[in-house]
Amino acid sequence: MSGGVAPEGGDSGAGDPGAAPEPPVRASRGASALRWQTAIAAGIAAVATVVAALIATSGGGGGGGDKAAGDAKPAVTTTAVRPSVSFTSWSEKPAPPKGKEYEFEGSVSELPAGFTLHVVIEVPSYGPAPLDGTAEVVGSEWMVSPAADVLRNGSWKVVWRVEHPPAGARWVVVVLGNCPGTCSADSAAMGGLKADGPGDPDVVATATAPPETPGLQRG
Repeated sequence: MSGGVAPEGGDSGAGDPGAAPEPPVRASRGASALRWQTAIAAGIAAVATVVAALIATSGGGGGGGDKAAGDAKPAVTTTAVRPSVSFTSWSEKPAPPKGKEYEFEGSVSELPAGFTLHVVIEVPSYGPAPLDGTAEVVGSEWMVSPAADVLRNGSWKVVWRVEHPPAGARWVVVVLGNCPGTCSADSAAMGGLKADGPGDPDVVATATAPPETPGLQRG
C-alpha cells in the first residue's frame, strides 16, 4: 500500500499552517525584569550624583565644612585712641648772659609711636607805635621748644632756654602727630605749629599751665 495512516495523535513535523504560534512567555518576562534593573541602577546613580554634589558644596567630608567655618576670621572693630597730656611742674632760672632756662615736667598717656611733645609759647607781634607811644598787637607767632624726653612710665620733661621770654607767658604743652621721630624746633614739620600753635591741625592733645596754678613750681 502506497499510503499509510498517520499515527493517532502524531505530528508530521510540518505543523498546522493555520494555527497561531505560542507567545514566548519566558522571554517577555526576562526583558521586563531587565528594564526594571536598568531603571533602578539609573536611579541609584542619580542619587549618588546629588549626594556627591551636596558634599562638595558643604566643604567635603570629614568635617571640612567645620574647618572652613573655623578659618573664617571674625570682624575686628578698632577704636581710635587719643593721647592725653598734663603739666605736673615747671620752673625757671636765669641763663646768663641773657634769657632764662625753663624746665617743664608732666605726664602723658596713650602716646602713639612717632608722636612728639613740645612746649609752645605765644609771642605777640606789634605794629608801628602810634604818637602816644603804645604799640598795637597786630598778630602773633609761636615759639616751639625741643621735643620732650618721654619715659616709659609716661612722664615727660623739657629743658628749654629762651633768650627773650615774653612777659606774662602762658605755657602750653602739645602732642604733635606728624613727626616720625625727634623733631627739632627748626624742622619743616614745625611750620604749622609755629604759625598756629595749639590750633595746628596736627596737634592732637594740649594742656596749659597758667602762671598762678596752685601746685606748680616757679623759680
